[in-house]
Amino acid sequence: MVRREGGLVPAEILLDRLPLYTLYQDGRLVYEGPQPAIFPGSLLPSLIQVDIGADGMAEVMAAIQAAGLPSITELYNTDANNQVADGPNTEVTFFDANGTHFFSVYSLLIVEHKDPQVVALAELMQLLDRLTATSPEIGPFTIERLQVLASQNATADDPLAVTVPWPLTITPASMQEHPFGILCSVADIDENDSALAAFEQAHQMTFFELDGITYRLTVRPLLPGEPGCETFER
Repeated sequence: MVRREGGLVPAEILLDRLPLYTLYQDGRLVYEGPQPAIFPGSLLPSLIQVDIGADGMAEVMAAIQAAGLPSITELYNTDANNQVADGPNTEVTFFDANGTHFFSVYSLLIVEHKDPQVVALAELMQLLDRLTATSPEIGPFTIERLQVLASQNATADDPLAVTVPWPLTITPASMQEHPFGILCSVADIDENDSALAAFEQAHQMTFFELDGITYRLTVRPLLPGEPGCETFER
């Protein structure tokens, strides 16, 4: 799994970022699809799945070996700290029979790095970019769980704003409180769930009302094996 964390962006974006890439043993590579250049855009981001095949998996595993991921437990490279301010960290997590291997590099692909492991990690990123463009799609991603972030918002009076009833059985009172006053919960969803249908119809200026209080919700699919609100604790 490849994530991009940190950087000079609003807090809600930090808390709601999808992984850049998630690759499974069966060759499925999942990543966020393009969004229409309109405002307000869809509330739910789209996810694309491609099958990179046996050849693609072999290339990825060779790149993983070149970056030394199987021998890393937890490694941080901050060599670019004195060159870039407020840059993001690229975080790669690799799982194998020996456990979890985590490698974080500050400002990867933004500045030129000399460390051979970092150079190899950059090449892995470029390989994944290429595979998303050249591998066949295998159908839409089926949403089974959602991460839901809620914040109170009393200014839903923009001409583009729409206010609808709160769609979840989970209420704000039962959600976990996280940084910046944002509430978080994970909702188990199947494709016939009314909440999922409500989110599919909503856009970025849709607000949700419960007991006279208006909330802004940020919603994204959770990938298989991906934690939800726990990620904010790291």
